[in-house]
Amino acid sequence: MKKLYWLLLGVPLLIGAASYSIAQPGGGQRGGGQSMGGRQNFAFWKVEKIVEKLSITPDQVRQLEDIHYTFQTDSVDPEARLKKSRLELDHLLSQATYSDENIGGLVDEISASSSGRIKLGLNKQIAIRKILTPDQWSQLQQMRENLGRKMRLGKKRSGGSGGGGRGHSGEGRGRNGQDQDEGEDE
Repeated sequence: MKKLYWLLLGVPLLIGAASYSIAQPGGGQRGGGQSMGGRQNFAFWKVEKIVEKLSITPDQVRQLEDIHYTFQTDSVDPEARLKKSRLELDHLLSQATYSDENIGGLVDEISASSSGRIKLGLNKQIAIRKILTPDQWSQLQQMRENLGRKMRLGKKRSGGSGGGGRGHSGEGRGRNGQDQDEGEDE
């Protein structure tokens, strides 16, 4: 029964996540789409260097702020529904017996909420693209790619799945607790 649950829940969530990832700039490459605007909470127009480099006008900043605010407020209810549905599902599955009908309904609700969040994020990105000039958008995409490339290189240098740097668990420490970079002899 649990296998069926995970199949019913996993497939739509994987499809939704893959669709969202592919729709991001960078074609689903993790570093290419997560930063500068691809992430719903990153406000690139608040970074002075980016504003200067892209020549973003005060009017564009105001419009971007409005879109960001609208997105944030529109996201509250779907995120709450999703969290509540996941909690209910976890609670149902922890019971000795449960209704397949209830499980199926919650799986559908989770899929719909996830899909709604993806749609909100894509609509925000489309709205941002309409505010920026084609040249600004192109430069922003280039900045995303460069940042993604740096992040991927940082992960490779640090040897894995961290955030591109050294972790708090002692990674990157040599004998005697001193930092060592890969390929560096002391």
